[in-house]
Amino acid sequence: MKTSSLFALVMAAFLLMACHDKPATISQMLVRGDMTNVGDTLVALTLENQNNPEEIIVSNGKFEHSLNVSSPTPMLLVAPAVLREQPGPVIQIIAMPGDTLVLTGDAMGDHNMGGSTFYKQYDEVAKALKGTNDPDTLQQRSLDFIKAHPDYEACVEMIGVLSSIAPEKMKEAIDLLSPKVKNGRLSKLLNEIKGAAQASEQPEGTLTNGTEAPDFTLTDINGGQQSLKALRGKVVVIDFWGSWCGWCIKGFPKMKEYYEKYKEKMEILGVDCNDTQQAWRKAVAENSLPWLHVYCPKESQLLSQYQIQGFPTKVIVSAEGKIIRTVIGEDPKFYSFLDELFK
Repeated sequence: MKTSSLFALVMAAFLLMACHDKPATISQMLVRGDMTNVGDTLVALTLENQNNPEEIIVSNGKFEHSLNVSSPTPMLLVAPAVLREQPGPVIQIIAMPGDTLVLTGDAMGDHNMGGSTFYKQYDEVAKALKGTNDPDTLQQRSLDFIKAHPDYEACVEMIGVLSSIAPEKMKEAIDLLSPKVKNGRLSKLLNEIKGAAQASEQPEGTLTNGTEAPDFTLTDINGGQQSLKALRGKVVVIDFWGSWCGWCIKGFPKMKEYYEKYKEKMEILGVDCNDTQQAWRKAVAENSLPWLHVYCPKESQLLSQYQIQGFPTKVIVSAEGKIIRTVIGEDPKFYSFLDELFK
């Protein structure tokens, strides 16, 4: 099974992004479940096993499997269909060596996590974050929860949330954690989250500000042709996204607010990537996205030309066609920059 490139796409939906050293030893965690809508197989994906992911066999919704895990790491449990860019269950966790995860409920909807103390805490964290896509609400919920539960190791998940939506609040949140958590078995992952957030302030490998934005022409949602060059005269935000990308979808309400605010001065060009045309059209309709949309086919070299490292990525292009700024992830600083640009 080829998973390297597809794994990168799935990992873009993660709230926690980290780069781990090669493991020196392998430990195990036990995953057990009794779920509906789970299919007959789950694939366990981590940054360490992306070239050789483990498969969990499911029988009548029940499964039990010992997974190899060298250290605490972000993990996705997904149906094989997801790796083919088709709908299917996606369960996000932090994999903990030596712990037991018990999953119940609907794999495609409401489900519960239990087992060890860590996963009981993780279930509380997931439920505290559920029910809103608003970055300000998620930020406040995270801070409030960490303040009320400073000894919960699972609060590190919320630090990951803040690294994406409010990196300026990460220090405040980390300071709320007890020394037991900050110096405990998740300390390395916590430091990696901080490092990733700092790196995103000045993304390496992206096109240099002030350079000419590579022109392209792609099929728009009405079946016509849309080029970047045709939009000269306005600031253009090229939004690289996909229907499979959770943070892309979560960012749309704020994007719509700013599109309405500055649509006389800027245009947004949504570039759907690594998707089926059916899923793309459905996501545009379901989210009522009012800006321009084009579809990027798999054979296109556009992602390489723009050196896209993750999703969402927003490239701000001047009215003259020069790159002003590249923003990776759903970062509030993108909107602050627009306010500064158009004031």
